[in-house]
Amino acid sequence: MDIRNMWIIPLAVVTILSGCSGSLSASSEEIMSNVLQDSPGQENYKGEGEFKLYMNEELTDQFSFEEFASSDGKRKIITVDKRNEDQISYTLNDGSRLLIYEEGGSQAQTLNIAGTELPVSQTQKEQLTAMLERMKNTHTFEVVGEEELLGHTTYHLKITANSKDSLLGDMELWVDQKTWFLVKSKSISGDVRSEVTYTALDFTPTFTEDTFTLDLPEGVDIVDIEAENPTQTGTVKEAAAALGEPFLVFPDGDQTVETVEWNVYGGELNRTEVTVYYTNNGVPTLTLSVFDRPADAELNGNVTVRGMPGEYTEEIRWLSWDEGELRYGILIDHPDLAKEDVMKQVEGMVLSDEQ
Repeated sequence: MDIRNMWIIPLAVVTILSGCSGSLSASSEEIMSNVLQDSPGQENYKGEGEFKLYMNEELTDQFSFEEFASSDGKRKIITVDKRNEDQISYTLNDGSRLLIYEEGGSQAQTLNIAGTELPVSQTQKEQLTAMLERMKNTHTFEVVGEEELLGHTTYHLKITANSKDSLLGDMELWVDQKTWFLVKSKSISGDVRSEVTYTALDFTPTFTEDTFTLDLPEGVDIVDIEAENPTQTGTVKEAAAALGEPFLVFPDGDQTVETVEWNVYGGELNRTEVTVYYTNNGVPTLTLSVFDRPADAELNGNVTVRGMPGEYTEEIRWLSWDEGELRYGILIDHPDLAKEDVMKQVEGMVLSDEQ
């Protein structure tokens, strides 16, 4: 599996919009067009804020955070879990590795990110621009008005899903008109509601040499995440052996297998996951993921795949279905590949031991 999928962006990570200025007389379309234009966002700042997560309107998670971000891509976030005896956690990106540590623990986790473009390594503007590009055909954008937050005049943007099955759901964003920094955000998806609110912001911080370091207590072991769950590479046949059974693949000629990987996960996940990367004339087209069918994660059935109830998520162009004892997922990588074309190709898939 791509190493980018192993990193979950910290809860406090927020997003930067790009340059648009002027009065509210500008239309929603004009403002959102400017949001997607190329221009630098606020990359150097220090902030404090709060994250809240609700399930069925019940507060289930609450964190305060302190965040440091430099223009060279370094990040440090300190979170305090308000619902877990003020447990303190640290996440550091020093430009070459990630280091994650929970105060009082005996282990810290590290991940080498040198030469790897993780979402957390992107500017916040780049992260949001990518998200908004994916949402242009699935959501409606509206400028609600202007509001003052922390002394900043913000645009209040409302992003509404066109379908109740939307993965990203509905969002509200409060964006500073001068720096295009996201000062506040709300997101609602199904029964889950989240809020991120900054309570203090400094766009001209002074950082020291120690700002983007993390001194661990004596005796703390540093565990390499990749070493714990190493990625194996090989052939489709070897991947099937690791999985314990043959699995569906595209016939020779439809797609070209670029790379086959698999990971063996322990702990709560406890599964082997196979990933096959397909190309056409050297250009990435599809990524196939296969693992044991989870018992407690039903698909919503908004599409039918190979006669089975499946699920398609437009925002990330992800198609999934269960067949036999396996769950299959396909990420459509090529922008010119339509969902309908991929579903036709999926109908022709064959078991790996039949090729």
